[in-house]
Amino acid sequence: MRIVFAGTPEAAVPTLAAVNERAEVSAVITRADAPTGRRRELTASPVAVWAQRAGLPLCKTNRLDSNAVELIRNARPDLGIVVAYGALIPDEVLTIPRLGWINLHFSLLPAWRGAAPVQRSLAAGDPPAWSIMRVVSQLDAGPVYRQGTLDLGPDVTGGEALTALSTEGAVQVADIVGEWARGVQHTPTAQQGTPSYAHKLSRADGRIDWSQDVTEVYRRIRAMTPEPGAWTTLAGQTVKILQAGPAQRLQVVGADKEGLPGRVVVDEEGVWAQCRDGFLPLRVVQPAGKTAMSARDWARGRAHRMVFA
Repeated sequence: MRIVFAGTPEAAVPTLAAVNERAEVSAVITRADAPTGRRRELTASPVAVWAQRAGLPLCKTNRLDSNAVELIRNARPDLGIVVAYGALIPDEVLTIPRLGWINLHFSLLPAWRGAAPVQRSLAAGDPPAWSIMRVVSQLDAGPVYRQGTLDLGPDVTGGEALTALSTEGAVQVADIVGEWARGVQHTPTAQQGTPSYAHKLSRADGRIDWSQDVTEVYRRIRAMTPEPGAWTTLAGQTVKILQAGPAQRLQVVGADKEGLPGRVVVDEEGVWAQCRDGFLPLRVVQPAGKTAMSARDWARGRAHRMVFA
């Protein structure tokens, strides 16, 4: 079984590694080196780094242009696999592998098609999930071979969920590849239900709205951790909320009528931020220009009345 693999971030690496143990990866496609960090130094993608270490044929491109298409044709793949490559697979490329292309997507399709399914689903209160589908022209709309959810508990962050899903997804994709190699036939099932879309994240998605219910606020903080990061403002200065909760300590008790959403309360049990219907415990924060610190250390010595905006 000859495989062409397209993927870019760290979440794609487990699948590439697992498939490489089951089949011959004849080509790897990933996005071009991109500037990262404060110095904006050009850095290879995690998939590129892994493929180079493994000695796999590699093509770095932000779109499947004529050179990339020719590489894929010359690789003579039986199957194409894509995991978070970052660009659509053109129709002319979809027909090159004799078995077509499959995609590992991190949601329970048709829910949360698009760029940021893990964060969007967690923020909405949906469980972390994965789907393996046949790639078609329409975004994340192909029929599904298999899918499932993971029970990661009420305090899982977006980053933790993505790591767990990438590990489970890699096992599932490798299993399908192994079965295909043995001649087992798979027939995908059309997606059922109304699609929802996980649009690309921006920094604004991490801003906390303290007028929401405490469970909604806590879901957003978890979903946006570590990227793009949950944040609020105090006296016009940004304060990042790095850790809050846990879920068992959320105080859904009815908002203090004399208080305001975003009000910070310090007592013997900790530091709390008021939401619409209760209080959220804060654990680790990072004020603008400072390093991360415990919420209690941050609150110590500050003005008595603090209200996040």
